[in-house]
Amino acid sequence: MSNRNYTLDVIRTIAILFVVANHAIEMSFPFHYKTNGYESFCGMPYTLQFFQFFVFTMGRLGVPLFFMLTGYLLLTRGYDTKEKIVKFYKKKFLGLIMVWYVWILLYNVFFLLYAHKPFIIKDILLEMLFIKIVPLMHAWYMNEFVIIYALIPVLSYVLMKIGHARELIIGILTVSIIYVMVGGISHATIYVYRLMYIAYVIAGYYFAVIQKHPGEFICMVVFVIGLGVIIGWQIHGYHNHQPSSIWYSNPLLYITSFSLFSLLLTHKWNKGRFSSYVETISRISFGIYLLHVPVMRITISLIPSLKDMKIINVVFLFLITFSTCTLIILMISKMSRIGKLLFYMK
Repeated sequence: MSNRNYTLDVIRTIAILFVVANHAIEMSFPFHYKTNGYESFCGMPYTLQFFQFFVFTMGRLGVPLFFMLTGYLLLTRGYDTKEKIVKFYKKKFLGLIMVWYVWILLYNVFFLLYAHKPFIIKDILLEMLFIKIVPLMHAWYMNEFVIIYALIPVLSYVLMKIGHARELIIGILTVSIIYVMVGGISHATIYVYRLMYIAYVIAGYYFAVIQKHPGEFICMVVFVIGLGVIIGWQIHGYHNHQPSSIWYSNPLLYITSFSLFSLLLTHKWNKGRFSSYVETISRISFGIYLLHVPVMRITISLIPSLKDMKIINVVFLFLITFSTCTLIILMISKMSRIGKLLFYMK
């Protein structure tokens, strides 16, 4: 672990903490506004309303951080020879595909055991072909992540040739703003979403190549304002029966996560007594992402009271899930081959 970039380990650890917190709040608090979500939400004390969307919005920043880390680490490596391109697809891309195929099978075993859903070979094949998404709240990311991984050499080549990452980011952000302002275009939704996912990856590349980062104070101000606006927007929407879905294509979320990544990247992180834990969590973060939703579902089935709308229940669900995933992964990772196959560990 001594050769690891500790700043990137900190960012990766924060990202996975955010993701798990995001799903813990989603499973405990009312988000289903199409059923009884309005009444449940508006009937809560204002402290709980703020808590719900504070944790939810902070949690929403986890995936952008992962996307940006991908761009930061992979897009600057250069894929200018046939050997480098073949090596990338053979070792990284194929390895990722195989890990995801294993988890698709494991998820379907989970459905069989806990949801009594039989194995349907057609569905499994469609999931492996990325035509259908595994019906778990975090699985969409893997489909998009694999697609982006497949594009890494192309994106790297284009960005290194044109050298205008900032202009690309502004252009894609403009498309997102227009998309949001017109209320979304149904047949363009998936393309706008994927364009924004790529924009996060390009942002990571931008931070890797720029000589001068935005100041910490400016980033902090933008982050706090962005976070506050998003939280207020969502609360206002629920109270007026016009809830706003803050998905990753939302320009406000993009700007907020952009400022947070810059803030975390430029901060001087000194190693202390917890640095070894941070490095460990960073190393197994991908495994935690893959495992945490099934563990969370099992936990709630064993302790149904955790679905009650209380702050302490969200905290307990988060801690139980995170600690259980960490212990399981660390135990399995002792068998190095299985650890690589299940969690893409290196």
